[in-house]
Amino acid sequence: MYSTHPDDPSNYLEQKLFFKPELTGISPRSIVLDKNDDFWIGTRNHGIHVFTIQKGKLIKKFSLTTAAGLSDDFITHLSCDQENNIWASSALGLDKISNKTGAPVIENITRQNNIFQSVFDVVLDKDNIAWGIVSNGLIKITPELKKKSDYIPTLMVSMLKTEKDTIYEEQPLSYTQNNLSFSFAATSFFNEKQILYSYRLHGGSNNQWPEPSNLSTVSFIDLHPGDYALEIKAVFPAGRYPPQFLSYKFSITAPWWQTWWFHSLAALFIITALFFVSRYYYRRKLEIKMAALEKQQAIEKERTRIATDMHDDLGAGLSRIKFLSQALETKNPDNAAIKTGLEKITNFSDEMAEKMGEIIWALNQKNDTLADLVAYIRSYALEYLSNHDIACTMDTPLHLPETFIAGEMRRNIFLAVKECLHNIIKHAQATSVNFSVRLNELIEIVIHDNGKGIDWNHLRAAGMGLQNITKRMNEVNGKASFLNENGAKVILRIPLSL
Repeated sequence: MYSTHPDDPSNYLEQKLFFKPELTGISPRSIVLDKNDDFWIGTRNHGIHVFTIQKGKLIKKFSLTTAAGLSDDFITHLSCDQENNIWASSALGLDKISNKTGAPVIENITRQNNIFQSVFDVVLDKDNIAWGIVSNGLIKITPELKKKSDYIPTLMVSMLKTEKDTIYEEQPLSYTQNNLSFSFAATSFFNEKQILYSYRLHGGSNNQWPEPSNLSTVSFIDLHPGDYALEIKAVFPAGRYPPQFLSYKFSITAPWWQTWWFHSLAALFIITALFFVSRYYYRRKLEIKMAALEKQQAIEKERTRIATDMHDDLGAGLSRIKFLSQALETKNPDNAAIKTGLEKITNFSDEMAEKMGEIIWALNQKNDTLADLVAYIRSYALEYLSNHDIACTMDTPLHLPETFIAGEMRRNIFLAVKECLHNIIKHAQATSVNFSVRLNELIEIVIHDNGKGIDWNHLRAAGMGLQNITKRMNEVNGKASFLNENGAKVILRIPLSL
């Protein structure tokens, strides 16, 4: 850009601005300044670039190429008429570009008039008539006298094809018909090849408007089942008609295995199958449980019968032996040998009756509760220790739950406690015993005497007491602990679900 100085011929042109980076690579060939002070630059193979100057900088506004409707990207000359229209000469013809609304509208003048020649240059006279230089002469373009018309072009979908089949009626498409090709047209009756179309598909992966082009077909591949709306926009050359819009709705049906009724039937079938499987499973489980319960009841009934028989028959027999022994002892008070033998028989009968009572207690299903277990071992411990002149302090819960405990577990717990008490009498040399029971998630029985404790270094090889206690606790998934704390302290822990 230069400023002129006519009064100074030696400095007639003074360079003010120089724009090289902004124009590098576009091969400018012609330039024209419109009435808005915008620079239109025609290039060798990049169409037309439009710039404006702001604060001494060249700012690009937009560019036009064949994609926007130019006849050719090789622009040989540019001119601007009185109405601020730009005339672009190229090897393939003459284009008129109007820019009244801010959006350039391109009109292919020579192509509309079936003139297919190169236009080298164009000039405009005072009547705004354009004169173009072509290879064999001149062409004259006079301003068109536009007549007011109420005609509005019709935009329509002219053909819909799915692969090789043509769809003639609007109908739901099968899921196999998901490769679609649409052809559309607008009835403008004026240079219809220059109409620019744009489209977007609602329901697809991309619903943006692409750049307008004169292609009047569009294809979609592998559309998923669903509802779609193809929106089409037609822009007419030179703004002869207002843009037209069309929305074409169509749908692709889902395969039968993706339909709602199939999903409903499948869900119903699965729910029904789960219902019957669950019903069979729980019924079978209940049958197994009932069979186990019946078997357990039969065992418990047999245990009760055995306990009753033992009590009625063996108990009565032992009592009779005791009474006969005492009667014989009374009749022969002077015979020491007979008296000693009869005393042994009496003591043995008492011992056997006591052991039989323990067995009967373990067998009787009426005693299969936690309350009966604690009450029995508490009573046994008090009686057993008092018979050997050992004081016993009891610490047991006042209220005991009626939790079921199997007879085998009761028997093992009782025999473990009995073994502990027997060890105290036999080895501890104790004078008092603290007996306590705690209930939480475990049955915790603590037997603590004030004797000499356990001498771990001098345990008898033949002694089986501690081993028996540990073995019985293992059989009921419990644990036995042996400590020396001012005497021997035995802790029995048995798991219990309260």
